[in-house]
Amino acid sequence: MTGRLAYLTVTNSFAALRLLSMGDRDKDVEILTLRHQMAMPACGAQEHESSPALSGTPYASTNGSTTSTEPTKP
Repeated sequence: MTGRLAYLTVTNSFAALRLLSMGDRDKDVEILTLRHQMAMPACGAQEHESSPALSGTPYASTNGSTTSTEPTKP
């Protein structure tokens, strides 16, 4: 427990020093990157659940297009 506390203290200290040396623009980029990384797993899990390969439905019927892949009958 004490080792973990010491480790977290040291790593957070270095993180704070790194943030102090960064400019505002660099901090904004870091925040946007972290938000993107946090948002992507949620989108990826949802995408895999409705994936055509996993659901067994043909891709043309699940991609939301209005055109049909079947030939029209005269």
